Amino acid sequence: MIASGETSDRWSVFREGRRLRVIYADAPSSPWVEGSLTLETGGDVPWLQKTYRGALAFVPTDTALLIVNRVDVEDYLRAVVPLEIGARLTSDHAAVEAQAVAARSYTYTRMLAAGRRDFDVRATDVDQVYGGVGAETFWGDLAVAATAGWVLSYRGQVVSGPYHSACGGHTAPPSEVWRGGQDGFLRAVSDTNPATGRPWCALSPRAQWERRLSAADLAVSIERHARNYTTVPAGAAGSIRDVRVESRTRSGRAGTIVIATGAGDVTLRTNDVRYVLRPAAGELLPSTAFTVAAERNPSGVLQAVVVRGQGNGHGVGMCQWGAIARARAGDDFRAILKAYYPGADITRAP
Repeated sequence: MIASGETSDRWSVFREGRRLRVIYADAPSSPWVEGSLTLETGGDVPWLQKTYRGALAFVPTDTALLIVNRVDVEDYLRAVVPLEIGARLTSDHAAVEAQAVAARSYTYTRMLAAGRRDFDVRATDVDQVYGGVGAETFWGDLAVAATAGWVLSYRGQVVSGPYHSACGGHTAPPSEVWRGGQDGFLRAVSDTNPATGRPWCALSPRAQWERRLSAADLAVSIERHARNYTTVPAGAAGSIRDVRVESRTRSGRAGTIVIATGAGDVTLRTNDVRYVLRPAAGELLPSTAFTVAAERNPSGVLQAVVVRGQGNGHGVGMCQWGAIARARAGDDFRAILKAYYPGADITRAP
């Protein structure tokens, strides 16, 4: 069922189980209908203080109302690219174009994998941050238009183009970061500028970072977060003795992290540690490229650990701050993509 009207009209949608009805302006409410409703205005669609291109679909579920923006891929990217790579300077334009290709590739792979789902991608960093018309910018629009239809491919298939904020000087293959990750075209690459000997992403606000976690913070981390990723012995949170990096990956990141306790070791692997070693209300560790130093009292009891690291994000694929630096050095978007996805081709979308 499709409802239509002017963008200035007032709409209300009501759910009862898996039935919906709509009230349009001051008109009587519609009958209850089974299934989804689609709202089209002939232009942009306002909803909850934001505006979206395309149409909005309202899909009833058992417990909530799912709202889906059905929009053309290129229009979708206009509201993704600026939020993912930020407001950029003229000199950064090639990096914004590279971001557009990576985001388009990610989108196509999710569309192909969506199957019977009611949506393809989430509007958050679980997939890609999407903000509707209000997120669009001049440079973002220009980059999407300049690269329209171009995607990353491998062996004739469109492939995901993962990206992150800053790699710290070396990217990581998926197998180092994600369970079941397949390396394929996503290889670890050095991201050092040969002219300076420093990482291309050295201009990142988080090129270097530090976190201090007290013993109380560590106890909360184990109790609230660690159980989601590994086995935690009973009583571990109250008897923490040490935190150490047990092994490192080929790209130099922390591979295995051990939290030694009086009840037994709590062992974490690679990217999981970012979600565990954090204060109760704190943000994730920026990256897994870090070292750990213990602070103890005169009796040797652990008081805190200091985590010092480089970079920001999972480290796989394109380093956004590295891409920005390469753009400022004169690389075009193809050279940037080849630097971070050396096994992939740049082809037209199917």
